[in-house]
Amino acid sequence: MSPDKDAALVKDFPHLFGDRSAPMNQTAMCWGFECSDGWEPLIRRAAEKLEPLIVQWIDERIKNGETEQLEMYGFPRASQIKEKFGTLRFYLTVGTDEMHKIVSKAEKKSAKICEQCGAKGKLRGTGWVFTMCNKCWKKHKVERGIK
Repeated sequence: MSPDKDAALVKDFPHLFGDRSAPMNQTAMCWGFECSDGWEPLIRRAAEKLEPLIVQWIDERIKNGETEQLEMYGFPRASQIKEKFGTLRFYLTVGTDEMHKIVSKAEKKSAKICEQCGAKGKLRGTGWVFTMCNKCWKKHKVERGIK
């Protein structure tokens, strides 16, 4: 993902992406968002739903006097976001059923969104699989000499 989109997501969703600059022995987010810009809106929409749920989760722990649990285990955060087998993978450190449903829905939607430009796409390729629109797929094949 481009540095400007990466930085905007981290700024807009500080709880969810709070480990973005943490070292690699703590999170895979140290490598950033390992996908192209086309999925940024999809990630953003999921983050818009997840961020308030995380804040609520933290507030409930504090209200219930479970601050020791927060200190020991932290709170729900993105631990890795990447493309794998042509679709989005969005991993959380911990989360509620509702949080995991939001993530699962975003992952499923990614199979129909071009990872390059965000247009309507579909899974393509053999071996290495991509989700791309017709235009980006044609460009991809030309760049790699694929017929």
